[in-house]
Amino acid sequence: APFLKVYVFWAQGQALAVQTLHEIARASKVQRWLHEQAEVAGESFHSLLIKPIQRIPRYQLLLEQLLKSSDEDNPDHGTAETQAALKLIISIADSVNQSIPELAKTQKLIQLNRVIQGVPVADGPIVKPHRVFLLDSPLWKLCRRGVKEFHFWLFNDVLMYGSTKPGLGSEVFQHHRTMPLFHQSVRPAYFWSLNVKDVDHDVLEQLIPRDDAEGSFRGPIAGMRSALSRRATVRLSRGYGSLEAATDDWVSRCAFQVCSDKKSFIVFAESPEKKDQWVDAVLKAVELCKQKVLRQAAKIR
Repeated sequence: APFLKVYVFWAQGQALAVQTLHEIARASKVQRWLHEQAEVAGESFHSLLIKPIQRIPRYQLLLEQLLKSSDEDNPDHGTAETQAALKLIISIADSVNQSIPELAKTQKLIQLNRVIQGVPVADGPIVKPHRVFLLDSPLWKLCRRGVKEFHFWLFNDVLMYGSTKPGLGSEVFQHHRTMPLFHQSVRPAYFWSLNVKDVDHDVLEQLIPRDDAEGSFRGPIAGMRSALSRRATVRLSRGYGSLEAATDDWVSRCAFQVCSDKKSFIVFAESPEKKDQWVDAVLKAVELCKQKVLRQAAKIR
């Protein structure tokens, strides 16, 4: 059993191995080799990377069944050696399990790297060793021509958003913008943080659609009520008297502002709870990112 501790190191390096495989698989020669390997082995190289980790639970099950099935009169039943081996296997399994969340995080980044298309080269790949996925959901962004639905992704270092790519289903997105959570410059010396905050009341009053003399709606989000039509039934069931009331409430309670040094805009969440979730998550991520950058800068000095 002591020799099985090597599986702990294997599990700890699993995330980096998966990330490296994903990066080198972009080359056509590597893709051909992976395809040939899969045909010979009958399964993908990625599946083979996971197999060693899957052996530990089997060893644990084997020892447990051995102790359970052995006759109590058998000298091997309940011996100190068998009990010690099982205890060590359980300890190794716990260590391996602690590494699995890191692997899951890396796999999530790999998945996003596949479905978010058009990320500029300057932004680098979505999959990075230090990057951690935190939160995602659709948000409605106030644009010049009205409100448009985007999908937002929050990581521990950037906020990213994109739109559904036409004709490719709801799981493929066109990248629009990546916004760093914190940035520090040496020359000239300055730093800034991404910020999220409530929208001023006066601004909200201007956003809520109003009826004009002809009975039509005017304002920056005049098309909001038609955009909400697919969710009107749900909102009305929550006690709103009309779709107009639901829209006004949505604008006033679900709006928040995203501010950076280069771009600021207003977005709307699907509910006040989702808005609070986003605001809290972004502010927390920005603070942690800021502390990390400043610590690294202090080490350089």
